[in-house]
Amino acid sequence: MADEREQDDLVAISKVFTEITDALTSLQGQLRNFNENVNQTSQILDLWADIMAQTTFNHNIFSEPGWLGGTQDKETLQQLIEAERLEKERQEQRLFEIEQEKIRMEQLRIERELARKEKEAAKPPAHPSFASRHNSLLYKRGAVSKRTSRPLNGSQPTSRQTTQLHKRRPTQ
Repeated sequence: MADEREQDDLVAISKVFTEITDALTSLQGQLRNFNENVNQTSQILDLWADIMAQTTFNHNIFSEPGWLGGTQDKETLQQLIEAERLEKERQEQRLFEIEQEKIRMEQLRIERELARKEKEAAKPPAHPSFASRHNSLLYKRGAVSKRTSRPLNGSQPTSRQTTQLHKRRPTQ
């Protein structure tokens, strides 16, 4: 008898748990519907707020004494667009002029360099400025010792190098 009563109590408890589970499932569906309604209401309120803001904006425009209408606004906008276009053209023209000046300066530099090289090539080999440049080039290349002005390969200096050596030695 105690076992039957215990079994009846367990069945009753199981029945209560089943009812609670069903109620929670039903409540979950109701909460889902409530959430959807809240989201829809929020969207409608946002739309209403946007409409009210636009209405206020329009009212302020119409109430402004200096407002001349949509046609004037369109003309003003076209004038602003034209002014921006002209400014852009001016900037592009300025950049073009700067670029042309850079090209001209580079060409001038190249022409001067070519003229300088032609002038150097036209100087006679015995000219002192040519000899000193020639020696400095030999020093830079490591072909001549700076202290002795003799070739580093052990050979005897050429007559030209000897002449330059005598010209460069200070008198004592």
